[in-house]
Amino acid sequence: MKIRSIISILLPIVSIMLIAIIIKNPSIIGFATIKQELYLVNATINLQLENNYTIPENSYVKISLGNQTKTMPIQEFKKKAEYKNNSYILNIKDAGINNLLKKGEYPIKVSIIHNSSILFGSTDKVII
Repeated sequence: MKIRSIISILLPIVSIMLIAIIIKNPSIIGFATIKQELYLVNATINLQLENNYTIPENSYVKISLGNQTKTMPIQEFKKKAEYKNNSYILNIKDAGINNLLKKGEYPIKVSIIHNSSILFGSTDKVII
């Protein structure tokens, strides 16, 4: 009978001690997320043509910003762009380029390609 009374006293004490150890040193399984600030880039592509110059119909435009590249036929580029004063103006977002970027420096390249030859090419930097 003494053993039963000792167990009935020790069992609650040991249980409380185990619970206190678990609460004091919890282990959590999961993942952490880091808030990365993204910035809206409002860049435009301005394709200015000489008077009476026509880009060949089977040409395409290649646009690169950082590690993103989009290619589209020249006709699609012309449809998406605003035409004003002999220039085609297109926002990079309308070209299908993600315009939310982290701080940094990104090269932006625009080329007009016809029969595997670059007719026009331009490179610049976007700095955030």
